[in-house]
Amino acid sequence: MIKKLWPFLKPFRKHCIFGPLAKFTEAVLELFLPLIMARVIDHGIVGGDRVYVYRWGAVMLGIVAGGYGLALICQYVASLASQGFGARLRSAVFAHILSLSLAQTEKFGVSTMINRVTEDIRQIEFGLAMMIRLAVRAPFLSIGSMVMAMTINFRLSLIIIASVPLMIVMIWGMMRAILPLQRLAQRRMDAITRIVRENLSGVRVIRAFVREGQETERFSKTVTRHTNAAMMAGRLSALINPATALVVNLSVAAILWAGDFQIQAGGMTPGELVAFIGYVNQNLLAVTVLTQMMPWFTRAYAGGGRVVELLDTKPLITDYAGENETGDQKDDSCKSDRDNVNNINSDESLNPEKNSPAVAFSHVYFGYGNAEPVLEDVSFSIKAGSVTGIVGGTGAGKSTLIRLLLRLYDVTGGTVLVEGTDVKRYRLEQLRERIGYVPQRVELFAGAVAENIRWGKEEATDDEVEQAVRAAQADRFIRRMPDSYNTVLEHGGMNLSGGQRQRIAIARALVRRPSILVLDDTASALDYVTDNALRDALRSLPWQVTVLIISQRIKAVTHADDILVLDEGRLIARGKHEELLENCEIYRQTWELNTENE
Repeated sequence: MIKKLWPFLKPFRKHCIFGPLAKFTEAVLELFLPLIMARVIDHGIVGGDRVYVYRWGAVMLGIVAGGYGLALICQYVASLASQGFGARLRSAVFAHILSLSLAQTEKFGVSTMINRVTEDIRQIEFGLAMMIRLAVRAPFLSIGSMVMAMTINFRLSLIIIASVPLMIVMIWGMMRAILPLQRLAQRRMDAITRIVRENLSGVRVIRAFVREGQETERFSKTVTRHTNAAMMAGRLSALINPATALVVNLSVAAILWAGDFQIQAGGMTPGELVAFIGYVNQNLLAVTVLTQMMPWFTRAYAGGGRVVELLDTKPLITDYAGENETGDQKDDSCKSDRDNVNNINSDESLNPEKNSPAVAFSHVYFGYGNAEPVLEDVSFSIKAGSVTGIVGGTGAGKSTLIRLLLRLYDVTGGTVLVEGTDVKRYRLEQLRERIGYVPQRVELFAGAVAENIRWGKEEATDDEVEQAVRAAQADRFIRRMPDSYNTVLEHGGMNLSGGQRQRIAIARALVRRPSILVLDDTASALDYVTDNALRDALRSLPWQVTVLIISQRIKAVTHADDILVLDEGRLIARGKHEELLENCEIYRQTWELNTENE
């Protein structure tokens, strides 16, 4: 795990050296205080020399002030290192999450990934800060105080030495019990985040079906399970301090009892006994700090393991065909293949082959995980510049075709071609720049209308944005908004109607001037007049575009040059509307049902 996280910490290695060095120096200074106190008692107080007391008292104040300054420096350095490390790690994890395929994202779950980016990395940051501030000081102070105590009275120090193995065994046993509970608590926190996310996104459905009580009860049960795990870990952690304090204080009592005999026998002065007790207290403080660090480090270790697990997950969908399904590079025998891939990915070689179909599926098979295949032996080609409709019942595989086209998933068999080239041989960015995608469920982001449209092309000019908006039939309602294109949208575009959101999403796809435009049931919220105007606008665009329309409504694709009919993952028919009415029973029945219901 440390090896995996080291690259993020490497820029702060000087901080990780200088911070502990400052704390080490502070600990060295602190070790002199009991010895000076012994001198003050034996020579100043017992001897009645006030000047001696004041002089060495000033020295002690100087040592304390110097230690305080060093502690502030270490605190500052630890903050820089931990927060800088956390920022770099969090950015890398977030970027890595975006590189994962949809299948991998669904496998982890959105809630656990949110917690790994936020809470788990926060625990690692805190653990690193504590490591810099205390990991050197506490052990050195514990060992140093032990050595200094031995120099004062070796026989008394044997009492402390005998107690150390007992404390180590106690701490080790408790840590073994705490770590699994910390991991369990983090997993249950993932469940809490998931429920909160589901309820916030589905609040309208919950209220419509009057499920507030049931959802509150489900949330309470999940919180209770998390609380039980966290409380159990907390109880065990809370036992560490009193258990170690009991051992150390019993040792102190034994030292006081034995020290009294040595003072009476003349083998020890009062100042030496006070100094010895001071070193025992330093040891107690250091051991207490070490025991407090253990729960911090167990949480950081558990969080680090979850973050590294995420980072170690190689993206299934990668840029080059020279990589296998898990993203690992093949051996050197595949070098020539990778060179060919790099050639294909150059701007010059991305020009489509002459007369090649815009999209072609060749004997494509696909299934989600271990489920039944969603697509079986699907083959078709789509002419460049044409309008193609894709229809079929729920679960027929319509949207899956588009996910394979965009390489959101990879086929389990067969080939998907875009402009004559296998989609696996494009760089993902170049492939998706050629495809304008309008999903069935529109996602808009908080920000101005123009900013949302420029998601399709960040450097788009105002004229390009307006041209895309006019083609998407969104110009009229946007200009009626309070600030026109600068009107700020809420997250998800909740201050717009469904049809307005869809038209902005279409404009977002058109502004990049794609060669292939995919409309996944985007006419569902549009009236017939707007839908017809949109179709006319798409046919009169100033560049050639191949349009794929997925729809449950057959009327939305009757104008298409070609229509594909899917049923249970198979392509059962294709042709124009009139041909399919005559030759395809499923298409005719669906058309009749649509007509009756309208």
